[in-house]
Amino acid sequence: MWTTIAAIDAAGHLACHFDYQVHGPVLAIMDRRTKGEKSVTNAIETVIDTLARRGIDLSAFRLIYRDSQGMWDGIKLRDGRFYEVFPMRYRDYIDAWTEALSWRPLVEPA
Repeated sequence: MWTTIAAIDAAGHLACHFDYQVHGPVLAIMDRRTKGEKSVTNAIETVIDTLARRGIDLSAFRLIYRDSQGMWDGIKLRDGRFYEVFPMRYRDYIDAWTEALSWRPLVEPA
């Protein structure tokens, strides 16, 4: 089940809206960009911080996201924080989810 939330930056400003869901060991994020908001790609650190503030242990999941162009990509963390986005380039959620199942958790050591 998808949940829509707002990502609020450190200054208290709205960065973007996004949906997320946990599907087994994969946490998926979908951009819900509206006019005047940043994309998830451009606000990814705020998105990750927002999920962590909700009490989600992101290190327990493989993270994927769909950008505002409809492409699914992967997200790496380091010490529980955003580290980098890497291309998967899938248009289909199930294809991206299936590939993510084959990854070891993508948490980079400090």
